[in-house]
Amino acid sequence: MRTLSGTLGRLWDTVAEPVLGHLGLDAQPAAGEPWPRLWWCPTGLLSFLPLHAAGRGGPDSGTWVMDRAVSSYTPTLRALARARAGLTAGARGTRPAPLVVALAETPGAAPLPGVAREAEVLAELFPGGRLLSGPDATVDAVGGALEAHPWVHFSCHGVSELLTPSRSGLVLYDGRLTVSDAAARRPAAPELAVLSACSASRGGTRLSDEAVQLAAAFQLAGYPHVIGTLWPVADKLATRVTEAFYGALAKDVSGGRPIDPAAALHAPVRALRDRYTAAPHLWAAHIHTGP
Repeated sequence: MRTLSGTLGRLWDTVAEPVLGHLGLDAQPAAGEPWPRLWWCPTGLLSFLPLHAAGRGGPDSGTWVMDRAVSSYTPTLRALARARAGLTAGARGTRPAPLVVALAETPGAAPLPGVAREAEVLAELFPGGRLLSGPDATVDAVGGALEAHPWVHFSCHGVSELLTPSRSGLVLYDGRLTVSDAAARRPAAPELAVLSACSASRGGTRLSDEAVQLAAAFQLAGYPHVIGTLWPVADKLATRVTEAFYGALAKDVSGGRPIDPAAALHAPVRALRDRYTAAPHLWAAHIHTGP
């Protein structure tokens, strides 16, 4: 914890504060004012670090990125432009029917108690979706179902292969949906992919200058918005983030507004930062990739 907290402080001093100062983002927005948006495009080993969580001091110090702007990431500037071009207004005002891939029990892996609750949240807020769980959540079944659902939520184990990142993947009932598999998919009208799995936004050490990781692969497949994690996350806290995140999106949809996944993620992560400031490994892993 001390190492990560120290790293966040150094990131603030050397990267974040100079960037925010240059952009004139020197204070938290006033109540009712829109939050500024900031996109990070890190390269090399910097891509392993949570720039959105850079900061030091207490939660009221004002010396944190997340107290001044809503952060997003992009693997490349071209990917950001492509994601913006892929946004559509077709789903505005309508409730999406998400594909939910939920594996509370996976052969050869530890159980994930929070998976059931995540599936319940999605069913409550966005009824009419499709659930693939247990033995039904195979690589072929999931791959085939992706085409029919603009939103997809994976609640399962994730594996990050640092030396061979193309083999990183989401652990399904009979194998992995790998980075290569995800990038090759071409779903119809994709909009949002939530990868509620460990290390889904972490790339490899040999190709750290190339965006070979799951979140980028789903963007390549056409999803403008992708939610992922930089390292393994605590199951209970991940479930809490998921509930708040989809609650905010449900309000966007009910109000006839375009969804804002970056803002929907920012609020619950910031709330966890306020509660667990000294333990950033508990709250700093979740990131939004996209426009």
